[in-house]
Amino acid sequence: MKLQLRGIRKMAGLSQQDMADALGIKKRTYGSWEREEVSLTLKQAYDCAVILNCSIDAIAGYAPPVSYADPAQEALNRYYECMNSQGRDALVQSAKLMSGSPDTRVEKNRPEHVRVSAALDRVEEVA
Repeated sequence: MKLQLRGIRKMAGLSQQDMADALGIKKRTYGSWEREEVSLTLKQAYDCAVILNCSIDAIAGYAPPVSYADPAQEALNRYYECMNSQGRDALVQSAKLMSGSPDTRVEKNRPEHVRVSAALDRVEEVA
């Protein structure tokens, strides 16, 4: 198991000293966890997760498999995961453009008098 503790801490903008202080431990002890020289207990992983506002699974580097009832959605997500940031941006932009067309858009579980704008940033009442 490859811990993601260091990366998550850095994304949170915290130093090793910040984490050690928040946990009430020495910086050296915390650093030994990140370097995987010493294993964390479940309680220690939980305490880190609370401070970092993430799950223990995220710290452990575990991402549960996601499955979709619709095979097309599953395929679309696989394509997205295989793309670089430029490809992902293009795919999202294409989906955004298509979602604005009444020919391709389905609005699930929404009353007929309410719609979402093409930009997906506001809800409007429709007469």
